[in-house]
Amino acid sequence: MKRLQSFVFVTTLAASSLVLANTAEIRVTGEIKPGACLPTLSGGGTYDFGTISTRDLRYDLNTRFNSDYQALSIVCDAPTRFGLRAQDARASSALPGEIYSFGLGMSGGKPIGNYRLALRGPSIEVDGSTSVNRLFSVDGGASWRLENGLAHTLLTNQMTNTLHSFVPAGQTQPVAIQRMSGDLRVSILIAPLKDLDVGDGIQLDGASTLEVYYL
Repeated sequence: MKRLQSFVFVTTLAASSLVLANTAEIRVTGEIKPGACLPTLSGGGTYDFGTISTRDLRYDLNTRFNSDYQALSIVCDAPTRFGLRAQDARASSALPGEIYSFGLGMSGGKPIGNYRLALRGPSIEVDGSTSVNRLFSVDGGASWRLENGLAHTLLTNQMTNTLHSFVPAGQTQPVAIQRMSGDLRVSILIAPLKDLDVGDGIQLDGASTLEVYYL
């Protein structure tokens, strides 16, 4: 019985090889990728501090100024897992090793100061809900910890391996969401007046880009 089954099988293969002398190749292609997420700011992302008088600057300490809030919205075309950080276009003038610091440019070969991007905690919504957990990762998304309780979440820069994620309350790991929103302001710290050459005036020159990092 076993011999018969073996014989029939071999014969079938031989017959098949004769019938299928001409072949057609089949290829299966495609791509799996996260839904695209678009961040926008209500004021177009420009935070203008106007004219700052030297009389308002401290001589030997940094001087802080806060902007008004702009509404930040991140909308994805499908539920997507992502982290958030910012890319500093003036990194050479930022404080070295400071994960929350973004540069304001240089004047006379010295940094003008730095700024921070502060997302107001109570304003954050995820898919229409204000019951949100704020998460923070220091290893590029390999592990996460809660960041709740702070008045503001300070966004980190891309020069470090840090990320933020915002999820419905009860979640402790990033999950796919479609919409996230919150109020974002800029806090600038101007260098001490004694370190600045203000004879011809100084132009603040901060520039950064919000980065949606797909997980």
